[in-house]
Amino acid sequence: MPATSAITRIRHPVCALPGCRNDVPRWGDACESCRDVCGEYLVWVERETSATPEEVAEQLAARDRGTAHAYATQAAVEIAATTADPTAYDQAVQWIAQRRLEHHDTRLPAPAAALVDAAEVRKANQLCWLCEERHTCTREPHGWECDHCRTIT
Repeated sequence: MPATSAITRIRHPVCALPGCRNDVPRWGDACESCRDVCGEYLVWVERETSATPEEVAEQLAARDRGTAHAYATQAAVEIAATTADPTAYDQAVQWIAQRRLEHHDTRLPAPAAALVDAAEVRKANQLCWLCEERHTCTREPHGWECDHCRTIT
């Protein structure tokens, strides 16, 4: 039996939005239905043609390093905020503080804002456990809590 490839080669231009396979006139375009649904959120941006492939690769690598750093920091904060193990908590908070200092994060004063404000985590679009509405909330031991509910309790 011949080996099959998981990669599908598409020979004609399709919509640039993930999951949509509608035909379009040129690569990188969005189809009419995606433009209707997304409206003003879709904006055509001309690519910089003066960048060499190596420069583009470096730009993408820098973007990927930033994303990986953000995910790692978020995971460490989550560990520090939810663990009952004091050793794991201390290691996670120390890691966060060290990474913030290494990346010259000016939002935190030294020494890393008293170990990252005791690992207080704020996140947008969370469901507050008290008012059951979505807000930017702070992680509490019993769940996410919005600023309004924090002032009440």
